[in-house]
Amino acid sequence: MTTPLPEGFTSLESEGTRLIVCGGPRNDAAGLLPDEECPDLLWTRQVLTTHRLTAVVLAPSVFDRGPVGFGDVHELAERIAAELGLGAIDVGVIGIGAAEAHLASVPGDGYVVTATVTVETAATAVVVTTDAQVAPGAMTDILATLPHTGVRLMLASGASTVTPRADEVAALATTAFAHALALYGAAS
Repeated sequence: MTTPLPEGFTSLESEGTRLIVCGGPRNDAAGLLPDEECPDLLWTRQVLTTHRLTAVVLAPSVFDRGPVGFGDVHELAERIAAELGLGAIDVGVIGIGAAEAHLASVPGDGYVVTATVTVETAATAVVVTTDAQVAPGAMTDILATLPHTGVRLMLASGASTVTPRADEVAALATTAFAHALALYGAAS
């Protein structure tokens, strides 16, 4: 069964790499990342300073720390950006190792919230996507409500043109996250 992403988003998977692409019309983004010096987190922390992301790569890699690993992350972001006709600054990169990805969507009032959760023994990363219009500051607050301390990213395409309250989106994101984790449990 394929879980549809919110309007304005596409997801591609190839050789263990999952790519989530926001086609807009907006590409607002925010993230809460663990305070670690991993190259993918350093890269993604930097690109998030624009409060915009057009693509997130969930890569089947655990990047080496230091300049070589950061170079690998940069090269991956450049390659994906070139394929999509973007700049590398529009691409976030998260190394998920051999984690499986599970998606769950929850409808709101005229918009949808989806959680893509990558799981090994515990949730390692969650990417929340919505076609609602949500400001980056509100996204940070929404991500903080998730019962998860790993990588948390959120992207909003604004394609539905609906501007819901942040607490409504947070409740849907928490539900979608829980459903995605339940899918992991059912699959294992």
